[in-house]
Amino acid sequence: MGYKRSRLSNESKLQSVNTAQDILAASRNKQIAAIVLARRPRSGVKRFISETTTTIVYQYADVKPVWAIGTLPLQPPHILAAVDESDYADRIVSHLAETFGPLSEARVTLLNVMPAKPPAYWDDGHILDKSERAERRSVVKQWQWEYEEILGGIFAKARGVLTKAGIAEERITTKLQTRMSGVARDVLAEVSRGGHNILAFGRRGSGGSQFQLGSRASRLLRSARDCTLVLVN
Repeated sequence: MGYKRSRLSNESKLQSVNTAQDILAASRNKQIAAIVLARRPRSGVKRFISETTTTIVYQYADVKPVWAIGTLPLQPPHILAAVDESDYADRIVSHLAETFGPLSEARVTLLNVMPAKPPAYWDDGHILDKSERAERRSVVKQWQWEYEEILGGIFAKARGVLTKAGIAEERITTKLQTRMSGVARDVLAEVSRGGHNILAFGRRGSGGSQFQLGSRASRLLRSARDCTLVLVN
């Protein structure tokens, strides 16, 4: 692929007691851009076994991005990036720009699944009359408009970063959709529907601690099938 031998190196760890911890230690000791692992196909309940090397690396690699290579070919790269209004959107886009910017055939879809409306906009324990319903719809519509405006800014900034890295404008798509079956399920449905071979997402959603693996990220890691997963920390 054009890499010079001087840029390639290999190491072996003999009599490893804890493979995951050895990988994490190596990632801390080297100036690396990401950790790359292989996803082993599993079926049935075996997919839900948590104490695996990959799972432990996902859980504790809270600084470096972690790649888990799936069974689908990576050429040409057709990436779905699940972004929200958290800081992870910038990190995801920066990592994708650095990695795929030089590849002219790369395509990127930026997807946001709009969360359910905040509890403050739910009904108040009584049947709303006509005027109250109209007022509630107006308030919810205003919230949706403000959310879409925020995401529009995030999408525009992401486009700028990706195009500056070398990805053509026409190969970048943005998609904002309402929540249907849950954020993780909706993201996975889009992966399948769009024929994406790479799924990139953040460690946590908005408001979560960056040092813990979020529930949505855990669902994506557990339930994604054949695509390559890119967990950005």
